[in-house]
Amino acid sequence: MTTPERQADLVIIGLGLAGAALAWRAAARSLDVLVVDDAADTAASRVAAGLVTPLTGAKLKPEGRFDELASAAAAHYREVGHITGVEAYRARPACRVLSGPRELDAWRKLDAAGHPLAQRWEGALPAGVRSPGIAIRMPDAGRLAIADYVTATRTYFAERDALIEATISDESVVADQRSVRLPELGIAAGNAVFCRGFADHDNRYFGALGWRAAKGQILELDCPGFDERFTIHGSGTWLTASGAATVLAGATYEWDTLDATATAAARQQLTANIESVIDLPFEIVGQRAAVRPIVEGRKPVIGQSALSDRVWLFNGLGSKGALFAPSVAQALLSNMAADRPIPPEFSLAERLARPT
Repeated sequence: MTTPERQADLVIIGLGLAGAALAWRAAARSLDVLVVDDAADTAASRVAAGLVTPLTGAKLKPEGRFDELASAAAAHYREVGHITGVEAYRARPACRVLSGPRELDAWRKLDAAGHPLAQRWEGALPAGVRSPGIAIRMPDAGRLAIADYVTATRTYFAERDALIEATISDESVVADQRSVRLPELGIAAGNAVFCRGFADHDNRYFGALGWRAAKGQILELDCPGFDERFTIHGSGTWLTASGAATVLAGATYEWDTLDATATAAARQQLTANIESVIDLPFEIVGQRAAVRPIVEGRKPVIGQSALSDRVWLFNGLGSKGALFAPSVAQALLSNMAADRPIPPEFSLAERLARPT
């Protein structure tokens, strides 16, 4: 006798930050969700810092619609925390130490315009921060402990028999007009969404996205005296408190070697950067590496495969994933339900139409 296939409305392939946000958003719509994940320790979501920052880069570029995105993200993460008992998100103001002509010039322009997302730092700096000419405060910044969020999501869906631990290739996903099937696992679903980060860079269901993936490395520090109330930015690095009295510091951007191997060169680079920002003693107690799933345009990408309108992609969260994930997951599900079009900035079809 043939074993009946397990039925679901939606199967999510990959449980990193994208897959977790999508699973929660889908469950909130009362969809029957199944998650398939291999729990890879090298996934980007398991090493990312999860910073939510209004101004980024040497040009202090403001993130468009930051208030809207940050509000939606904070509300989502806090709702998940209420459900699971794991409070993974914290509002955490950021202190940005400015250096070099590009940063200073960018700040003068923002300051002259009275930009609402940052103001000049007044009073004493956080403990141990080296005194700069100018420092700015970003009061609306925050941090998602991504590993805690993903682990809590994993536990929640596993307890409801909605998580399957398995490694699935895109070749083993079979789609027709009525459903998507994963024969190896005995699953049939109305739709499937690939959420595997850089692992989907050669997925047969999706065209050339113009990948700009970058390996990133961070350090875990024992740093007595670090002011846990703030995230510190400066000299191309950031420092933020994590659990168990640990401080995370990062991150490198490496485009030539896309693997999850920690290197001595990155350790040396990050150490020098840290020492230029703080004068507190610290000991390196860990080092992590992973590949950020960055695609052309440096924004998340969602949409249907050209091969099947039942196979979807949610990818490209990159280093701003904690800010974007909840809103972009909602946009994908709204499009899937034929409620509204995908915003052009996130559209897979728009992205594939552009020259790379």
